[in-house]
Amino acid sequence: MSIGQASQIIIGRAVGAREIDAAYRQGVKSWRLGMLVALSISVVIYLFAEPIMQLFTGNQEIIALTKRLFLFSILLELGRATNIIVISSLNATGDVRFPFICGIIVMWIVSLPFSYLLGVYAGLGLVGVWLAYIIDEGLRAVLMFRRWRSKVWTTKSMF
Repeated sequence: MSIGQASQIIIGRAVGAREIDAAYRQGVKSWRLGMLVALSISVVIYLFAEPIMQLFTGNQEIIALTKRLFLFSILLELGRATNIIVISSLNATGDVRFPFICGIIVMWIVSLPFSYLLGVYAGLGLVGVWLAYIIDEGLRAVLMFRRWRSKVWTTKSMF
C-alpha cells in the first residue's frame, strides 16, 4: 500500500506538470517494485508457514490447510499488489470511475459466484473461496494493468 500511495503522489505531480511519459514510466516502475516485494514476502511467509502457524495452533490439519493457503497467497498477492498500485496510479491521473465500476462488477460476477461454486458446490471449502479470491484479484489486475498501458487515463486528468 505504501508503494501505491507514494506512486500516487509522484504520478499526480507528473500529470499536473503534464509529464505524461514520466507518469507512465513511474506507474510501471512502481508496479514492478510492488511485484518484487509482494513475491518476496509471500514466498518467505510460505517457506516459514509451519513455524508461523505453530505459534497459534498445534493442530496439524489447520497447519496443513494454512500452508496450502499461503502457497495460493503467492498468486493472490501478485494480483492484489497490482490492483493496489495500478488503481492508485489511475486515481492520481483522474481515472477513478473505471477502477470503481470494474471492481464492483468483477466482485459481483466473479468473486461471489465462484466462491459459492468452488467453496460449497465443488466442496473445496475455504480453499475454494481462496481460489475464487485469486481469480477475482487476478482478473481485476489484468483489467487495471491493461487500462494503465492503454493510456486512456491521459484523457481523464484535469490540467
